[in-house]
Formats: sequence, structure tokens, C-alpha cells
Amino acid sequence: MEQPETILKGLPKYDIYKKLDNKDVNSNYYSYCKHVNYLESNYNGIRDLCSLYARNLITLPNILNEITDTVERCRYINFWIHSHLSKKFSDQWKHLGKSQNILLKFLTAENSIPENLRSNCRYHYYRETDLNLWIILKDFFDYNRNYDNIKNNINSNNLCQIYNKYMDYIATAHGVYKKECCNNSSMKCPSNLKIKEWCDKTYFFTKLKCEDYNDSNGASMEDVKGPVLSQDLENGRSDSVGGASLKSGQSPHDSISMDNSVYYIKLAVILSLLGISSTFFFLYKFTTVGTWIRHNLIKKKKININLDEETKNLIENDSIYPDKNTYSDDFNITYQP
Repeated sequence: MEQPETILKGLPKYDIYKKLDNKDVNSNYYSYCKHVNYLESNYNGIRDLCSLYARNLITLPNILNEITDTVERCRYINFWIHSHLSKKFSDQWKHLGKSQNILLKFLTAENSIPENLRSNCRYHYYRETDLNLWIILKDFFDYNRNYDNIKNNINSNNLCQIYNKYMDYIATAHGVYKKECCNNSSMKCPSNLKIKEWCDKTYFFTKLKCEDYNDSNGASMEDVKGPVLSQDLENGRSDSVGGASLKSGQSPHDSISMDNSVYYIKLAVILSLLGISSTFFFLYKFTTVGTWIRHNLIKKKKININLDEETKNLIENDSIYPDKNTYSDDFNITYQP
């Protein structure tokens, strides 16, 4: 799979390795690498790497001062040097078949350091323990040390997909670890690192549901919402134009809940109106209430209408042009001299 750095980078216990990467301008440590220096022409950078390893080993309690346990510090430096050697062989050094010879050279370099300067830590070398096994054990170690914080790094659909592949890889690494470090017949496990503490632990390498993550690939909320929302944020507002975007700190699930609430309110109002209309229709058609309404209210309306018509006739017949009567009623008075 891809380098686990994609998942682990930024986590406190994973960043411990960075402290071992800090280079020292002091060249005194090159003196411990006499058996390595001549390999520089074929293995570019090996001299500097050996000097850095010697510096780390001698000053380990100061570099990793937040780690009080001597064995834990020793685990970190052993995994650190083998990780660097593996990357060198992958990227620059093409003589992978000679990796065991290079590992042995680093053991020689360690033996050049006085015992009292080795920080109670030894470089583990065994010819059957190759670089591939070292990397698998390192990755399983890093998983255990960073387990509580790994999911905090997953903030996009893309990282979720990588995380699930990482889980597949760690499940495989766990199987290798069980075989090589939890089996007393195997000599490959670095015994001085005392990493058998996980042999009896039960693991559940649960994957994430990537549909719960957006496709922003870790982009900020401003990047997702666009420049209009950025302008609003600068003016101290969190709502987007037209209310289409989410408020600051509001999740998509909150937006869906709000939309559902509006929908159910509208539905309740409509159903209430239908209920009232149905009740009125039933009362009007099939009860004495309807009879009373028809007898009183409608009759009154008809009377009012008749009164209005009579009033209209009187007004029109009282016109200054009595001969121009629009009605057929014979209402004009004949004058007799």
C-alpha cells in the first residue's frame, strides 16, 4: 500500500521520528563510521546516515526526553534507522541483494561506540530478519502507538479510502507479527525490543463508511462554499447568499434536519385544513346544523338580494328621465291635464 505516513502524519507519537531526523552540524560522529565511509561511492548518503545514527544513539535520552522508558526509546531508534535504510534502497540504492551486508555495517558502527555511550540500547541484527520484516513490524508498532488518534486524521472521502486500505495492510502486518514474534520457534523477531506485548491482544480492524465523508479531500469550508461565502465571513456573517450553503460549524446532517422540519410543518398545516373542511362538509350535509344554515343564513341572503333589487328599481324609476326605464315594470304615472 501507500506509505502509512499519509494516515499517520501529524500524530504526536508518529512525529517523534522527526526528532531523530534533525541533523547536527557536529562532525565528531563520523569517527564511529569508519567501516561505512568507504561505501559512499556506491551508496550515496550512507556516511551521513551512519553519523546521524551514531549521534542519535549517544544522545538518545536528550533527543527523546519525553519518553522515560529506555526500551521504548530503543524501539524508536531501531525502527527509525531501518526505515531510513529501506527508503534508501527503494529510492537510491539499487543493490537490494546486499542489504544484509549494509545492516551488518551499522552493527559494526554501533560496536565502535563505547558501551557507556550507547544509552542502554543495542542495534538488533540477525541475518534472517530482513528489511521487509523490519518495516512490517515498524508499521504495526506505529499503529498501536497511534491508535487512539488515527481516526482524527480522516476528514475526507479520499483519506477514508486510504484508511480502509491501511486497515487491510495492518491486518496482514498483524498476521506476520503473530507468526514471527508470538511463536517461540521463530528467531526473526527483534528480542531486545520486547515487542511481544500485543501477542495476546484481540484486534478488530474495523473500516470506516466513506459515504459519511465529503469529497472535499480535506479542503476547508471556505474552499467548499466558494468565494461568496468567504466574502460573507469577512463581513462577520456566516450565512451564504440565498441560504443555500451551510452556516459555519453546521454539518450537512443539521441542514437535512432543518429541511425535514419545514416539510413536516407544511404537511401538518395542510392536513389540519383538510380535516376542518371535511368536518364542516359532513355537518352541513348530514346534520341539523346544515338545515339551520340553509334555513337561516341562505334565506337571509336571498331577502337581502330582493331588497337590493327593489331599491334599485325605485332609484331607477326616480330618475330625471322616467321614460327611460330599463325594466319592463309599468311603473310610470300618466299626467292628466
